[in-house]
Amino acid sequence: MELYAVGQNGWSQLEFRADQPTSQDDVFELIKIASGTTIEKPISNIISTIVNIDGHFRVAHGRRLRHYLILRAALAVSTANGCHMSVTDNGNGLSIQESLRGYPPLEVAVHSPVKQIAASATSFVILHENGMVSTTGDERFPAMLGRVVTEHKPARHPARVADLDHHLDHDPIQHIAAAGYAVAALTRSGDVYMWGQHPPSRIGEQPFFPNLSDISSYTEIGGGKDIQDVALGEAHAIALTRQGELYVVGSNRSGQLGIPAIASTNQWTHLAFNPPNGFRVTGVAAGPNTSFVLVSANPAH
Repeated sequence: MELYAVGQNGWSQLEFRADQPTSQDDVFELIKIASGTTIEKPISNIISTIVNIDGHFRVAHGRRLRHYLILRAALAVSTANGCHMSVTDNGNGLSIQESLRGYPPLEVAVHSPVKQIAASATSFVILHENGMVSTTGDERFPAMLGRVVTEHKPARHPARVADLDHHLDHDPIQHIAAAGYAVAALTRSGDVYMWGQHPPSRIGEQPFFPNLSDISSYTEIGGGKDIQDVALGEAHAIALTRQGELYVVGSNRSGQLGIPAIASTNQWTHLAFNPPNGFRVTGVAAGPNTSFVLVSANPAH
């Protein structure tokens, strides 16, 4: 397998090789940054990237953060808005800790085991094994919850995104992504639904995503192509079609879209990328201002 990356590199967060000098220059076109027999999706924040290659964690950034990042990744904890969430009781519970206030963690039992959790700037998104999606977060940003907040379903307690329930029987959600002020949910058939709002700190810029609102709505990518994977950054997104094509949308301030000719776009745009001969694109990931592409060798015929 090989891992390609593009975008912000001010902290050398795209450079894994210790034997090479760091450039700390942003990268505007996809470059190979790692290879191995097995590569998991990287976890990237504003100053660092961690990835599991052949069963070993590798970190791109200063050594002072290395042990902390490895520990955080190993514990499978997501963070958002000063809170930490972890899965407990073999997937049957959630623990939410408000780290800044020092309150005891909120322990929540769930009706269906947890498959995946993701964090935006102000909310958590939970994907359950049965395909149901629920959210919890800051009541000051209701658009990030994708649901109606009521006395019986407060923002602080996980509650399901009812607008997605109609998918449960015939086309359940199989993957979620969240970052910044946007959330995406990918169905088994390859449809992407998004909700959220424009970042308050970037009010002077054009919207980064088409038709983003507090209601989960279908987003057309590549003229309606089926999507295999999707990932979100702080103000951008990258999607992989089942035909192996890449599409990007949002801000390109640090080169994270991989298309040097554009500064920003709120329309899903094709990203030309030709994997090495004998390889195919199998996954995508994103950091706040970075994009990652995983490629794998084609199976032998």
